[in-house]
Amino acid sequence: FVSRYRIVVSNLPPNYDDNALRRVCVRTVGSPAVVTECRVMRDLRAPMGRDGKQPSKGYGFVMFTRHEDALACLRKLNNNPDVFDKNNRPIVSFSIEDRTALNARKKRLEKSIANNPLANQDKEQENTRKNRKRKHNSAPDESYMKKGRFDKNKKENTSNRQNRFGNQNNEQYELRKSKQQNRFGKKNNYNAETNVGKFVRRPMDDVEYAGLSAKEGSQHKMRSNHKLKAQADIHRQNVKQEKKVNKRSQRLKMAARERIKQPKQKINKNKIGKRNKKRKFNNDFM
Repeated sequence: FVSRYRIVVSNLPPNYDDNALRRVCVRTVGSPAVVTECRVMRDLRAPMGRDGKQPSKGYGFVMFTRHEDALACLRKLNNNPDVFDKNNRPIVSFSIEDRTALNARKKRLEKSIANNPLANQDKEQENTRKNRKRKHNSAPDESYMKKGRFDKNKKENTSNRQNRFGNQNNEQYELRKSKQQNRFGKKNNYNAETNVGKFVRRPMDDVEYAGLSAKEGSQHKMRSNHKLKAQADIHRQNVKQEKKVNKRSQRLKMAARERIKQPKQKINKNKIGKRNKKRKFNNDFM
């Protein structure tokens, strides 16, 4: 499944570490964004550099607490030439997670907590923290999440209500709604504009960089399957021909290196015998 809170930032410069990537992501999204995890992947098989770290693989993972922050980071960072360089632009996308691996990790953690004798003390401390009014910023758990229906039940309920009650109730409902809008004013308008869907909200400020706009009627179209197959057949034939030529040239080179002078075969040059045979044949004929 595609994670809603975790993004992948690839095409990173080699000198970027975890702190630098975290700084860039927080700066682009803004102050309310909370990054719970930021990790640049490194090649552990390669030898260490002067700074005592392995060289980076050029991509990293960033985990947010809210989907809106992750989406804003993706829109502002992806293909932006002002972040790293015009030639090296960041490529950002939501990471693809394995639900079975996440479930196995969570079960393993629960099992270790159950076997731990100090787990009860930790639970008591967590309960005291939860009782406080301060919010606890933690990474959202996506292991047991199921596919959302995007407020399908709410829409069905509203349609059923409209079918049950007559036009009079609908008119009363609309009047009530208009009164509420007049009473609260800007608040309701703001909520109507910002609440786009169940998981997505529009950002407060205008997005600085949201990618390049596509042009209509671009000439770059997908080629047909017939043309692609024909091109693949021609390429296969060319590769086969090149292999044959290379093999032939290699054989000739090997033969030139390992050439052995063989003795010439003896040729029978007895001309007298042939003449005698002719004479005998002529005498018999006579």
